Amino acid sequence: MNHFKLTLPVKPYIRKYLAVLYGDPIIINLNTDIGFAVLNALASRMEFKISKGNIDLFQNRFTDEIELRIPLHYISLTKKDVSSNTIVLLNRYLEYQFDRELKIHLATSKVPYGTTVKKGIELFLSIYDIEIDVDITYEAITKANWRHNKNLSEKFSRSLSEVKTKAVA
Repeated sequence: MNHFKLTLPVKPYIRKYLAVLYGDPIIINLNTDIGFAVLNALASRMEFKISKGNIDLFQNRFTDEIELRIPLHYISLTKKDVSSNTIVLLNRYLEYQFDRELKIHLATSKVPYGTTVKKGIELFLSIYDIEIDVDITYEAITKANWRHNKNLSEKFSRSLSEVKTKAVA
């Protein structure tokens, strides 16, 4: 099958994470989560507004690349060029997926009982061959885990808050 190649700049730990999950290069199709997300991002005619400062900040952190191979029959759905905004948004999605999987890993039985959070994180990183202080710092991954937990607790607390109704006089 004929493919066109898209090189997506990413952070080193994201490249390793994706390589273990999907292989290298990643074959894009609608049957996988990443394929669905990438094709939707490339097909979207709507440009998201991200400030130039944020784009520069994100792009300076993308020191690695992944190769995406997209079947030619999807080319009619996609944009002919990939904007900086699309690259940043795809990277945000991939980082969220990584953070979510880390949270699930730490919260489920994948981490032996009595294991510290640090050991749980090290076990998770070893699955994807990610090296602490080479691909990602320990501080960065603990902050990402903390942010993910905070977002989930805020979402959960909003869903449990009382519904405010107006008193009928």
